[in-house]
Amino acid sequence: MRLLAFFPGFFLVSLPFFAFNQVSFAQGQTVFFEDFETGDPLPEGWTVTGNPEILWHIAEDGECLAQTQMGAYNLGPGACDYNTGGTSFGRLKSPPFFLTGDPPYTLSFQFIRQVDSGGDNTCATIEDVNSPASEGLGCPTDNSGTLQSAEVQIPNSPAWAGREVTIEFQFIANQFGNNNPGWFVDNVEVRNSTEPPVPTVSEWGLIILTLLLLTSGTLVHRHRRSVAA
Repeated sequence: MRLLAFFPGFFLVSLPFFAFNQVSFAQGQTVFFEDFETGDPLPEGWTVTGNPEILWHIAEDGECLAQTQMGAYNLGPGACDYNTGGTSFGRLKSPPFFLTGDPPYTLSFQFIRQVDSGGDNTCATIEDVNSPASEGLGCPTDNSGTLQSAEVQIPNSPAWAGREVTIEFQFIANQFGNNNPGWFVDNVEVRNSTEPPVPTVSEWGLIILTLLLLTSGTLVHRHRRSVAA
């Protein structure tokens, strides 16, 4: 299934639609993470674009629907809507990073979404920094205005291994309404499937020795307390 969205004067967006999962794939190692808690006006390396104006920004805790600092698409803090008087489009793009480790790779993030039904789209994509290659990662549809979690395996993951990429959040609004608080994203993480290394025999020995020393210390402490009593 593909999602088609037209932004007048901009371009036609055609994205493969992949449903975000409620069951976690979480494993492996983190290769990218952002919680939007640092940086002014944006965390280092993040960029925003928009038309007719830039609406993506970092919302403070309590601004509109934001819980902690979050990437937000709206006119905040001045207004809790994205009503520009017509259509609008905006991108929130991560800094480049490499997809290291073993595929498949998984994108997860938290979001709060409350937009007009039937006309506004909120989607995520992955893009290759060094080529035109990109892949649609899905378009969350929960519109409850409450904090949700989204997770999806990056399609064709083996083909993306080792590439330098960016993650992008897109908002496309039609000309009708646009009086809701918009879309908020947080805790963006990409993980590979590389398992943590298993401790060697010598490392296991150190672990067991540490546990024995801790146990011995506890027993001695208890014995001393018993004698003192």
